[in-house]
Formats: sequence, C-alpha cells, structure tokens
Amino acid sequence: MPQDRELGAGAESAGTSRTGRDGPGTWPQKVRELCHGINNHLGVITGHVELMTSAGGRHLPPDVIRRLRQIDEAAERIRALVGQAAAESRSAPAEREA
Repeated sequence: MPQDRELGAGAESAGTSRTGRDGPGTWPQKVRELCHGINNHLGVITGHVELMTSAGGRHLPPDVIRRLRQIDEAAERIRALVGQAAAESRSAPAEREA
C-alpha cells in the first residue's frame, strides 16, 4: 500500500528507524536527530498551508482559511517545542543508554 511506504519513510526521517533506535548513540544525539526529522515534516505541513492560502486563499471559504490558520499555528507551537528540546539536548551531558 503506498501510504505504508510513505509512513515508513516518514518514520525513518523522523529519527525512529530501527537501526537508529537500537544503534549506538547518546540520548542527546537521538533527540537532535528526532528534532531534525520532525522539523523536516513541519516544513512540508507549513509549506502546503502557505501554498493553499497564498494561491487560492481568496477563493477558499472562511472556515477553511480559519482551519488552515489553526494548522499553521499548531505547527509553529510544535516547532517551538522541538527547538526547545534540541537546545536542551545540545547542553545535556553525553551519556550512553543504559
């Protein structure tokens, strides 16, 4: 099923692939990898919202525009949380998994 392949690729790029999860590495490194993958997906979401609102925004019903703004605001909140997690992981001591 095409969706399964897309979900699998998304999970790997979000830092949750089997080799990444079970391989060597510190928690801070893994958090940074996960944050990077999440930011990549957020870029797709915010990019599509921007395209939809700029290209056809004047032709969209008001409730659709409102929902697109909610999606964009939620993505920005996630981006801020991911940024905070990435910053904290950079200042965390590098410890091996137990």
